[in-house]
Amino acid sequence: MEAEGVAEDKVSQIDEPTVQKCLHTMKSTSSDTEKFAALLLITKLVQAETTTNEVRNQIFHSLGFSFLNRLLSTKEETAGCEVSAFHSLAMTMLACYSTDDLFSQHPEMLNKIPMFNEIITGNNVLCNAEEGVAILDDVYQILFAIAKSPVGREHLVQCKTFTALCLTITNNMKGCEKAFKVMIGLFHLGGQYSWMHEQESFLQLLDILSKQFSDSQDLQKFELCDSLGLILEYAGSGIADFPPTWSNHVFTGISQLLRNKLNESQRDSQLSLTSGMVQACGVEWALGPEKSDTKTLLLMVHMACIEVRMLLENSTDEKRMEKAGIITSCYKILENVIEFFMVGPSMGLDQKQTLQLHSAMTGAFGAIIYYIKNVQADLQKINDPIVQASVRVFSTWLAEETSALKEGIYEILPFLIHVATKSFHDAVTNPSPEVFSNSDLLRLLLPGFCHLSVEPASRKILVEHNCIEIFMQYFNYQWQLLQQGKQAEDSEMALATLCNIFLNITVEEPEMIAKHQVFDELLSIVSTSLPTLGLNNLVISFNMIVLGLMLLRHFARKTDIPCTEQLKDYIHTSVQIMNGAYAIVGKGLCGVSELYQPFWEDIMELWYLAMQVMTACISVLPWLPNVIIETKMINHASNILGNCKNIQPDLRTLFGSMLCELAKHNATALAKIKHLNGMDIARMHKLEELGIMLQR
Repeated sequence: MEAEGVAEDKVSQIDEPTVQKCLHTMKSTSSDTEKFAALLLITKLVQAETTTNEVRNQIFHSLGFSFLNRLLSTKEETAGCEVSAFHSLAMTMLACYSTDDLFSQHPEMLNKIPMFNEIITGNNVLCNAEEGVAILDDVYQILFAIAKSPVGREHLVQCKTFTALCLTITNNMKGCEKAFKVMIGLFHLGGQYSWMHEQESFLQLLDILSKQFSDSQDLQKFELCDSLGLILEYAGSGIADFPPTWSNHVFTGISQLLRNKLNESQRDSQLSLTSGMVQACGVEWALGPEKSDTKTLLLMVHMACIEVRMLLENSTDEKRMEKAGIITSCYKILENVIEFFMVGPSMGLDQKQTLQLHSAMTGAFGAIIYYIKNVQADLQKINDPIVQASVRVFSTWLAEETSALKEGIYEILPFLIHVATKSFHDAVTNPSPEVFSNSDLLRLLLPGFCHLSVEPASRKILVEHNCIEIFMQYFNYQWQLLQQGKQAEDSEMALATLCNIFLNITVEEPEMIAKHQVFDELLSIVSTSLPTLGLNNLVISFNMIVLGLMLLRHFARKTDIPCTEQLKDYIHTSVQIMNGAYAIVGKGLCGVSELYQPFWEDIMELWYLAMQVMTACISVLPWLPNVIIETKMINHASNILGNCKNIQPDLRTLFGSMLCELAKHNATALAKIKHLNGMDIARMHKLEELGIMLQR
């Protein structure tokens, strides 16, 4: 009813005879004085915040921009009115226009941006008028309206409005609070583009604010803490490339806060800024300028862990919702620290510090398990932001640590599966994979699921909750994205992890292969897909080689597998990729080929495993030796063994075992190996079993 009342008030304003008379006067008269008087009366009759589009349009069509331009250019007192009154009224009307997107993007509005910049930086006569404060308010309203559209933001960038805002803030000028809000709005809507062409101004702003934050010893420190936190939240990651002076100042300021007793609000400010810095500059920033201040880093992590436990174990739902932002900030600190520990350089923690850190994190993730256990019965909460954030951060922990909190993990595993499955199924109908990639909980949980697929108890839970079918669907989905060239890096990682999960199940639960149609489909997809990959993606290719060969081996033990053209192409491609790994790199020397070296750390174990499984398949697939003969594998192995006397022992054993199995099961292979000096190779490398086979 209240909304209807407001609408009726607006209608009555439009119908007000006096307003209509003023509008008629402005439209019909050629006298600027009469127009000014009528406009002045309208501003008193019609409140700006209740002005309807219809009234605004009528005013615009009565005045246009030309009359306002004349008001702004007035330099002499007219009809007893001060010059500032003309200027102030013009700015008031521009602010009124700006509330309509059509007018805020009008060329006449956009070409006034340089004047707006001068006003907020104190370099225009308008800012010195008696109505200066009101004019400033109008300018900031206009700038904020312009910033809402891409066209407007482009003009603000071209006119260097960002630099003007920075000057206003750093010089603490009138309206600097509004300037900060406009700047944050620019960051929020335009991201890094808002400042990338004015980096010097931005860096100066960061240097000044961070130095003030570092030096301040009163409550202003927390105001600056909040301001820096907002900048980090919206400005984009590019600020990490700036010289470190500002980030060192922030480190000093936060170090001071960590060593003082803080109330709840102050603690929230510190955690938000710490989280923003860790995300923007990495965990190394938390080690200080010398990259050795482990005590401060530990304090940051402990503070985050304590906050997580307090909010998840001892708070109401209402309190948690109120503090959702702080919970998320703590999660981001923990997530980044875990990832840094796994892939970053050693931080030089001693054993006691390492145990303390692990204990604190175990406590925090124990609290997350406690929270999830309490909400998992209510499936309505599955989309709750805190639940989603808790699952995300827990996926990071689960990817690296499954031995601690094992029983708790088993208790919430069905819920994690449900959340991940829903996340994926929601994405199937989402036309934008790029958007989905930011909320793909199944992809985030895959590394943890991979670890859990090794353990009997957790593997049983995965199987009972239809994860095999879900993983197969997800494999298809990610393979399609990879083929389309979308989110390639994420898809590569997901596919590699899925291959590992299926491989774990194949090895640990071989009897399941015959029970699930999924594995027939999986072999078909792998054997069809590998030839399309070839050498373009060695990590995925080797995963598919190992998985496909392992499936072939298990299927062949139960039934006869015919040699189809699809399988023949798969074996040919597999051998081609496997042969490419090692080459003669010098006289009598064997080494990893140049093409494979950048990926060798990721594929080395897969190559060895592929050779072992290929060799094991020779005895159960009667047609396999003939297909291998069609390839260059025998020639390749014989060439390396025949020309490299000091080959590494495990490599010698792999090549020797494969040649031995081929000679044992296929007469043509036996003859070919003999022709390639197989007996000399057996004697050179003391491959006794191969020598015996070749003497037949």
